[in-house]
Formats: sequence, C-alpha cells, structure tokens
Amino acid sequence: MSIEKPLVVDWKGLKGMGWPYGRTHTWRLMFDPDYACDGGFPPCRKLGKHRNAHVVWRVAEVLAYFEAHGLRVTADWQAPAGATTTAEKCPQADIPTPVTATRAVRRTVLSCKPEIKEW
Repeated sequence: MSIEKPLVVDWKGLKGMGWPYGRTHTWRLMFDPDYACDGGFPPCRKLGKHRNAHVVWRVAEVLAYFEAHGLRVTADWQAPAGATTTAEKCPQADIPTPVTATRAVRRTVLSCKPEIKEW
C-alpha cells in the first residue's frame, strides 16, 4: 500500500502541517504587500464560486514555502483525523504535553524564590 501526498490542503490540514500563524496573519502574508516579503505565502484558492467556499492551498507550494523559510513540517500531517499520535500510543513517550510543561515551569519558579535580605 502506497501513501500518496494530497494535492491540496485546507485550513485544518495547514495547521496540521505545523503552520504557526492564525487566519488573519495568514491572509496578511498572502495579500498585504507590507507583510509579503520574498513573494509572500502562496495564495489560496476556493473550491466553489460562492463567497463562503472552503479555501485550499496547493501542497507543493506550501511545502516549498516551509522549506524556504525554515519551518518544520510535522511528521504525521497526512494521518487521518481518527489516527492516534505517538503520545496517545505510548504514554511513556518523552513528549511533554502543555499541562506537564506548565507544571514543570511552575515548579522551577516556585523552587527559585530569591531570599530577602534585610539592610
């Protein structure tokens, strides 16, 4: 069984690839000349003629943009929506979740309280 790369990717797929920005900033990078350096982000295309049609991007253009700007593509961006990730398969995985990372930062901050010296 061969895994083929999709030709287009929608917004959720773009976020799944590791796109770090929100919708508003993505639109700025596509269409605003003040933000569009080096040609800007690849323009989106609509799947229909009406104004609320879903927008998609060509995967080849997005991957070329990621490579040109040093952005990493997540390894499982082509996985189906119901697929389990590495952290779900193996709870012992060394991937910190946001909750554990926050707890670790709180422990570090609480353990590093400065001593108050009297003058």
